[in-house]
Amino acid sequence: MAWLAFYEPFGIGPEMVYKYYLMPLIGVMDIMVALATLFVPTRCVWAYAVFWCIFTAFLRPLTGQGFAEFFERGGNYGPPMALAVYCGLHFRSIKDWFSLLDPPKLNLKNVDQLILVLRLAIAFLMIGHGGFFILNENNQRDYLIQHWAAVGIDLTIPAMLAIGWFQVALGVVVFFKPARHLLILIAVWKAFSEALYPISGVPNGYVWEWVERSGDYWAPFALILLMHWREIHSAKKH
Repeated sequence: MAWLAFYEPFGIGPEMVYKYYLMPLIGVMDIMVALATLFVPTRCVWAYAVFWCIFTAFLRPLTGQGFAEFFERGGNYGPPMALAVYCGLHFRSIKDWFSLLDPPKLNLKNVDQLILVLRLAIAFLMIGHGGFFILNENNQRDYLIQHWAAVGIDLTIPAMLAIGWFQVALGVVVFFKPARHLLILIAVWKAFSEALYPISGVPNGYVWEWVERSGDYWAPFALILLMHWREIHSAKKH
């Protein structure tokens, strides 16, 4: 499995991974964090989610997969970071970290913070994904060619470079001027491009690959809603 490489920097070999069921345990932990976010949200859960998503994203370049992989995971660590910012990661007491959260009301200050985090996350994921096409770190173009071939499109090198730079440009533009139509385009584009994992069947072409990147699809819509809220309430304030 490709994930075995992520244990190597810590001196953990395949034998230990399988002997102690490390991958299933980590999978169960991820699912528990997701369920806790839905039903028993606490600051400690979101702090852990931020740490874990950034840590696992950083394992990509650490194991030779390239820095584009780290940035492309912006849809993983951006949403939990937005939740953490929204509810505040302060250190007033241990109780604050483990108590069930009553989400604070939206105001212009925390909405601006949320918008900034999501703009940065979307820019990262688009620039990172564009880097797959441009940089070809860890031979990423090989599986991109197979992905697109599954829907009858023969990707040439010039086509990949054009797609890559287009995504980088989208990421930069959305960070500085997040227009609604561009955010919808990004959500649709990412939902389609990541669906090529299960459609193509390679590499590791499971539907979970598409589900795991759901932050890529929902972050743009969350940003649209927050921008709309800010427009309405800014107008009322004036």
